[in-house]
Amino acid sequence: MQRSRINFRTGVLGFNYLRRRALSDSSARAATPILRRDAAKVQGDITQKIEPQINTLYNDVRGFPTSGLTGAMTIRSDLQSLATTVNDATADVKSTGSLDTPSGTTILADIQSLMPTSLVTLTHVGAEAPAWEDIQGGPALILSDLRSLKTALDNFANALISNEPLLLQAKALAIKTQIDGGLDIAIAPYSV
Repeated sequence: MQRSRINFRTGVLGFNYLRRRALSDSSARAATPILRRDAAKVQGDITQKIEPQINTLYNDVRGFPTSGLTGAMTIRSDLQSLATTVNDATADVKSTGSLDTPSGTTILADIQSLMPTSLVTLTHVGAEAPAWEDIQGGPALILSDLRSLKTALDNFANALISNEPLLLQAKALAIKTQIDGGLDIAIAPYSV
């Protein structure tokens, strides 16, 4: 075993030792894989996680107010879970980085396919404001959940817009505008 030379007066290691150490450290870093998500992960987030949660929320919202307090709590849970899932998807979008045109187009088509159910659901939530008033603290709770979802969806859309190819950014912005419009319709009756 070779000892490194240390100058005891200055406490400095020899140049060759430092050079070998730097080379071995950089070799280890180069061998470490970069964990980067790809467009397929984002597509999976949309089609396998977000879409089923939107469908569940849609069904639960349609069952309210007949479902009563239990239904109200289920809707709140659905909204909170959806916001968490969208936040996770946002992290994946950011990690993916710039998308190519085919991937960007597919992701936007996946999101666009969710819009009819999402917008109908949000319209129902807004229309049910009088029923939420029958639940103590209901309007404030649902308002808080809707605002959290709006923040999560805005962050997701902003990340997507910045990663889309330039030619697709306008389409992504149009989808964000649609989502914001639906959320504004849902939020407005609870904000008074």
